[in-house]
Amino acid sequence: MITFANSQQPWQLALSFSLAVVLHEIVKEETHRMSQMLAEIRQQPAALDKTLSAELRATERLKKYLTGKRPKFIVLAARGTSDNAAQFGRYLLEITTGIPVSLAAPSIHTLYGGSVDMRDALVVAISQSGESTD
Repeated sequence: MITFANSQQPWQLALSFSLAVVLHEIVKEETHRMSQMLAEIRQQPAALDKTLSAELRATERLKKYLTGKRPKFIVLAARGTSDNAAQFGRYLLEITTGIPVSLAAPSIHTLYGGSVDMRDALVVAISQSGESTD
């Protein structure tokens, strides 16, 4: 019979080894995800520049329109992680414009079929993936 230095039975060693392999794979996957996230973070300045350059004319038209018809309030519509961005955007918009900003509850419409009067409001939809049904 084989004796083990740490007095574990063979099945205990096999289980420990299997657990170590699984944990290693989890750490490797998390490291890969973090590397992807870091790569995406590093792409942000170029992506923002590209978006702003492509939308410069539309942005100028929107600015001109909003200068002539200033909204009484701003509503940000978002779900999930985009809702976190909306919360941050709320502070930025209120500080820079002095216009009250609220976060919408998209499920009022999508889940409950309700409607909300948004007259005189600037409604901004925020989507990280672009796949939301809202």
